[in-house]
Amino acid sequence: MGSRVGYLVLLLALVQIPARAQEVVAEVGTERITRAELVERLIAQSGAAVLEELIAERLLLQAARQKGVSVSDSEVDARIQILQQNAGGVEAFNQLAATLGFTPKQLRERIRTQILAEKTLGLTVSDEEIQRHFELNRPRLDIPAQVKLRRVVCETEAKAKQAHERLKRGEPIAKVAAEMSDYPDVRANQGEFGVWRQNAGVDAVIESYAFKLQRGQFTEPFAYGSDYYILYAEEVIPAQAATLENARERIRVILLTEKWQAAYPAWIAEQRRTVPVKILLKTE
Repeated sequence: MGSRVGYLVLLLALVQIPARAQEVVAEVGTERITRAELVERLIAQSGAAVLEELIAERLLLQAARQKGVSVSDSEVDARIQILQQNAGGVEAFNQLAATLGFTPKQLRERIRTQILAEKTLGLTVSDEEIQRHFELNRPRLDIPAQVKLRRVVCETEAKAKQAHERLKRGEPIAKVAAEMSDYPDVRANQGEFGVWRQNAGVDAVIESYAFKLQRGQFTEPFAYGSDYYILYAEEVIPAQAATLENARERIRVILLTEKWQAAYPAWIAEQRRTVPVKILLKTE
């Protein structure tokens, strides 16, 4: 599914402006590959599958409009936050998304579509269902310790030590990360490194350093790949045993997703039977 979404995004980017069909997208020696050639190949390889996804989206949007259903940005933000908790933290969630072939923007829109489908299909979760899931899965719902990190990333140990000295003098981590890191993305976000969840298995090296820190503490420079890192604990959240109340929204999302996965394909199939759909795409 993720690879098809990637094809979809690339296809849309390529065909938005027909006048650019002969634009050269690659040069191989003296040979040139045009935008039109690339579009033709992508359509031949995955066009039918991507078209089916687009048709399903249009069927959903039409039904949602008829019912007056919409999804706000705040609803998407709230769902993403819960999904991050269920995945084991921000980094674990982002890693999972990348594994599935989604960029953050693609994943956000997919989540918006799922919420829209849940509303349009009238999917709900009762208090009794939440209670039953909690009783059956309580140990798995405990929330491990978490730490919100910033980082300084330098290509040399000497520069990392200079950054470390600045932190020891009390300079703000955001300032040091923005001025001393050797990578544009780290400088741009002032070293923000997300919320990490203990024992999530995302990165054993980072976790081994991160969960020794208290709030406001930072590591000595350490080798990580070909670079040198300094981690700073911006916030530390202790482990928390699951209760029905603190797990309620997480359980609701889990159960809604299960219901959506079960109901949505059959709903789309029914829409295909009742709404006229004419396929004009030629893939040969």
